[in-house]
Amino acid sequence: MIKEVLKKEEYYIQFTDEEMEQLGFNPNTKFTVELNEDKTGLKLTPHEEIEIDLEEFSKEELINIIVAANKVDMTFEEFLVDSLTKFCEAYVEKK
Repeated sequence: MIKEVLKKEEYYIQFTDEEMEQLGFNPNTKFTVELNEDKTGLKLTPHEEIEIDLEEFSKEELINIIVAANKVDMTFEEFLVDSLTKFCEAYVEKK
């Protein structure tokens, strides 16, 4: 594991490709980082990848998404990811 302080008060952990492979993740895996319960370590939770078939959306639905993304100065992909993240967080909170 490569440990490097890149900026004051900001710490980065970078796994090598070999370490990622040993852990069972591809090199582009994104993680959510949280302190563990006793605050002595970090919990890394990998994000799940999903595929969205845009052909299942109507032209009108796609245009509505593009317009909504532009209103908040996001790309189409950023808007979808943000929307899905908020939906999932709200779902988890309700449980």
